This record gives sequence, C-alpha cells and structure tokens, in this order.
Amino acid sequence: MKRLILVLGFLTGTAGALHAGAWTLPQDGWYLEETVSEFQTDTDFDQNGHKVKKNFNGVYTERAFKNYAEYGVANGWNLLVTLPYRRSHYVDDYSDVGNGGFQDLKVGMKYWWLSDPVVVSFAVSPSFPTGYNPGHPLPLGDARGNLEGRLFVSKDFDLWNGRLFLNGELAKDRYGMPYYADVIHLPLPWLFTKFYLSGQKDLPSQPGGESFMQWNAGVGVTSEGSNAVMRSQRYKSVSLTLLYGQLFKGRNSGYGTNLTLVLALVF
Repeated sequence: MKRLILVLGFLTGTAGALHAGAWTLPQDGWYLEETVSEFQTDTDFDQNGHKVKKNFNGVYTERAFKNYAEYGVANGWNLLVTLPYRRSHYVDDYSDVGNGGFQDLKVGMKYWWLSDPVVVSFAVSPSFPTGYNPGHPLPLGDARGNLEGRLFVSKDFDLWNGRLFLNGELAKDRYGMPYYADVIHLPLPWLFTKFYLSGQKDLPSQPGGESFMQWNAGVGVTSEGSNAVMRSQRYKSVSLTLLYGQLFKGRNSGYGTNLTLVLALVF
C-alpha cells in the first residue's frame, strides 16, 4: 500500500489553474497558487495494468492542498517553491487508518532559454523531507529526498477572436519520468477552458515500478486574460478554476476520479 499512496500524493499535487508553461515572471514579480483536490478510489491498477478491486472492500480517500509560489529573481529567472499538504484515509473490513501532514518541500530555479519559434525553459528542483514518519501505514513520503530536471516548451496562437496556449513538460527524477501537456483556450478576456494530461513513467522500468496517466478538464474565470497564463508582464490578476479529472491508466497505482479547485494570484 505504501507505494500506491506515494503515487496518489504525486497526482493530486500536479493540478494547476493557468500553468505558466515555459514563460517566466518579470523581476520582482510574484505568482501564488492554492489548490485543493479530492480523490477517492476502491480500485487499483495491478502490475499488468489491469483494474482490480482493493482487498476486503477497501476504500482510499485523499484531500490534498498544494501551496505553490513563483518569484522573479531576475528577468528570465524564477524561483519555484512547492509545499503540498495531504490528509488521507484508508478503510476496509479489518482496518481504519488515517494520516495528515506536509509532504516534501520542493525548491527550484527556472531559466527562460528560448523565445522563438517556441518558448523553451529549463528548471532544476531538489526536494526535501519535512519530518514526517515514513513508516506510517499511509506515509507522506519515503524521507529520501529527490532531484528533478524539467524541460518546458510552450506556444501561443490567436484563434477565433481568442487565444490558444499549448504547453508541454518532460522531467526526470529519482522515481521515473514525469510529464505534462495542456491546452488552454481564452475565448473571452475573462473566461478560459483547460484540458491537461499528466502522469509518470517508471524509468528505468522495474516490475514493481509505478506508472500512471490522468486527464483533467475544467473552466475558469480570470481578471487579466492572457497574462494570467504567460505572466511575463507586470499585470495583477486573480483566477479561479474548477477541474474534473480521472486517473485512467497505470501500473501499480490507483484508479479513480478527482475534483480540484484552484485560486491563483499574479502581482
């Protein structure tokens, strides 16, 4: 169960309102994001990728809060900080356990490298355990720390009297290869829709390794149109997003749906 819970914790931490993609904040600019997600499942993906019910009528429930901040250290250079908090509960015919607390603190630096024909950035982000008990039946992490390198690629278009943004990310860390891709459409200066696909591939592949994919779709409102996505100009904005998602493919991971609410501030 320990491996499964670590995977689910990663998933609930990936949701975001208006993902910046490869763009960066200007010097002294700030971006703050508060995310709350609900996830529940009674089904897992086994090592062959087949759906199986949890033993003994088991049900896992999770509520996760992501505290995320970006700061413009200099033009083209952003400091990134993530501190997730999770409360989890597992119950079956023979057990009833719960846990809550902060997960690993992640601190990184992002560099805007290329602007044309697409925007390209790189980030390096180490993460650090926060003092939780890794031996708990519902652990918040494995207390080993991590180091991630990430590539960002983005492109924006004028479309149907609105704006369309395409973002892709590929990373490598100690657990495997996380990835992310989204499409954001702003048909109106104050309204946007979003669809994204995220997941992780275990690399190098191992029999007990986790891999998973999930999609999320939603709608949001914003006070500052496209700059709420790109965040490269000195405009203040507030955005609110509601997302529905499903973990639909995996190996040694969970299967289920999640609901996410995101509040984002640019200043």
